[in-house]
Amino acid sequence: MKKLLPLAALLAVPAHAQDGQVYYASNSWPVNAAGRTCTMVQAAPEDGNVLSVSYDGAELTLTSTSTLESALPAAGKVTLVIVFLDNRNGDLDFDEGWGAREFTYTRDGAAYRFSTRIPGEKNVRQFLTDLASSRTIGLLQGDDAVVAYELKGISPSIAQLRACAARSVAAN
Repeated sequence: MKKLLPLAALLAVPAHAQDGQVYYASNSWPVNAAGRTCTMVQAAPEDGNVLSVSYDGAELTLTSTSTLESALPAAGKVTLVIVFLDNRNGDLDFDEGWGAREFTYTRDGAAYRFSTRIPGEKNVRQFLTDLASSRTIGLLQGDDAVVAYELKGISPSIAQLRACAARSVAAN
């Protein structure tokens, strides 16, 4: 399998987030609502790679959009490891508790959009807690980092994402 290494900037937002209404305005992690799904998107990534988290009250979808050094087929599946990093008391806390997960991907121009679903209320709750309490989330292929995202300012948006999804569930 080819190594996945991000190269260039891309400011791509998932299509379902583009069609939604602003639920929570934030300079770093705005939340949009579209139908039954609420989506939190990294607003101004430093390296151009974009992270988004969609939640419909039952299932969470994690999506990473980036360009790659090595081309892949137009669509497919790849196994990536999700890791959370935090720096507490001067020590680096490396949490790889989510382990290897299958991501589906599609190519959109020069960029690839990788997505994985996290089902189950307990899993979703824990994943959102891990996002809120970490400084960085990374995706690895073997020992190689594919992409990493700084999570600065994400906590208030996660609370709003949860509230948005709860409101969508209650409305249906």
